[in-house]
Amino acid sequence: MISQLYSPYRVKYPVKRTNPERGRGVDPKWVEISWEEAFNTVAQKLREVRADDPRKLMMIPGHIGTNLLSNFGSAFGTPNVVSAGTGTFCGGGGSTISSWLVGEGHGYPDIARSKYVISFGAQSIQGSKGTPKQLHDYIDGRDQGVRIVNVSPMVTASTAKSDEWVPLRPGTVIPFCLTIAHVLVNELHTYDAPFLKGKTNAPYLIWPRRQVRSRRHYAGRGQGAWQGR
Repeated sequence: MISQLYSPYRVKYPVKRTNPERGRGVDPKWVEISWEEAFNTVAQKLREVRADDPRKLMMIPGHIGTNLLSNFGSAFGTPNVVSAGTGTFCGGGGSTISSWLVGEGHGYPDIARSKYVISFGAQSIQGSKGTPKQLHDYIDGRDQGVRIVNVSPMVTASTAKSDEWVPLRPGTVIPFCLTIAHVLVNELHTYDAPFLKGKTNAPYLIWPRRQVRSRRHYAGRGQGAWQGR
């Protein structure tokens, strides 16, 4: 965190976009503004939304939690306060599922029983989830021959201590993951078919195209007709 605290590229003041054109490779032309202008801009926008329809305001909390924003949303007049775990963008679904399964908000890889670990920007050594136990698991795993691959656009302590660093461009992680899934399922056929069929909703998610058309054919004939098929 010291490098981030003193980074010459850190944001030290409010900025606003001056270029209305958007898109990849387009310079937003950020300009520095005062805190007074920043607060007034936000306040004016909130006034306009509240005067029109308060429900048009949607609030998505992050690590500050939901209590503060829920109270603000109630006072503002909007019920649209989204909450899930620590937010919808930082462990929201994963933290919720982990809490249900193991009673803890974070999910940790089972390195002791693994041979190949892919970390997608988790920064497990120096990051917020890098607990002492997980750090020791990584060290013990590497001594036992576990290969650790770190997929991240940044050079960090975690990428430096990995067996392999895959420096993906930002925004390309999802296509990368889908490619891995495609190779495992369609080319290598490395998956537990009985488990997926009997214990998960995978059959629904990967419904063949021809059966999708058949399901639509039965859509207007009632649920019993489709279930009978």
